[in-house]
Amino acid sequence: SSSSSSSSSGSTSISSSSSSSHKHNHRARNNMSTLTSTMKEKAGQSSTLLPRAGSRSLRALYAGISGPLLTVGMTQALMFSMYDTSRRCIYRFQNQQSDDDNDYLNKDPLVNVFWSATMSCTAMSVVTGPMQVIKTKQQIMVWSFKRAVRDTSSIRKLFVGYRLHAFCSGLGRGVYMTTYEYLKRYLSKQSHNDGKPITLTQRALCAATSGTLCWALIFPVDVIRSRIYAQSISSSHRQNNNKHNQPQGIWNLVKTMYRQGGNSLAPFYRGFWVTVARAGPVAAAVLPIYDLTLESLQLRQQ
Repeated sequence: SSSSSSSSSGSTSISSSSSSSHKHNHRARNNMSTLTSTMKEKAGQSSTLLPRAGSRSLRALYAGISGPLLTVGMTQALMFSMYDTSRRCIYRFQNQQSDDDNDYLNKDPLVNVFWSATMSCTAMSVVTGPMQVIKTKQQIMVWSFKRAVRDTSSIRKLFVGYRLHAFCSGLGRGVYMTTYEYLKRYLSKQSHNDGKPITLTQRALCAATSGTLCWALIFPVDVIRSRIYAQSISSSHRQNNNKHNQPQGIWNLVKTMYRQGGNSLAPFYRGFWVTVARAGPVAAAVLPIYDLTLESLQLRQQ
């Protein structure tokens, strides 16, 4: 009897242990299934936010190109027109006895050059600001131009970060054109040809230097501006709706970036060398062409 009782007790304990083990295994499987589902869901969310590799990689490289292609000619023409007109008007106001209408090109103070360039670019920022917002959305989300415009559904979203954009563009353009004019005049004096055109190679060198210097100075501000534009993407397209992904003001964004970089300025200079390497050749092509075109038009008018 006692052996029967012991056997029964042993089988009960084994059965209880087996049942408990089965429950633990079942819970573990459920937990793993939940974890796997969560990971898949997050992966699916991330895949909708990031450009896909393979077939979409080339498209991602050219995301946002449509807007600049359609508008860059018009905006640059307007900026150069306002810049040149402003220089001429200021010089005439300061030198009313001057007989040569083209004296301003070589004799106006560099302060005039700086303010003319700054004012012209700041005025055009009303157009270039919204275009930068749309272009940034296209580049981040790999959207079409129409889709990016649809996400920018209000005036507030269209002009997000406008003050920073106007400041960055105006200051950058002022440094850009002033440095270019200074270097041209310096080379002209060094070659004892004061007031006469310098060579095309010298113009290109002056332009490349001015473009590189301009971007070296304003690059941290440009990084902050791009972050602000990225924040304007509709919240439904962000990975998470936590506090780290909510729009921040300029100062809070600067502090966040500084902390994320381990209390360093590294986040403000990501992509610096690529941008600077691009700025030199672009400026070396644009500014000499502007100079030669202006001089050719002035000769035709004489």
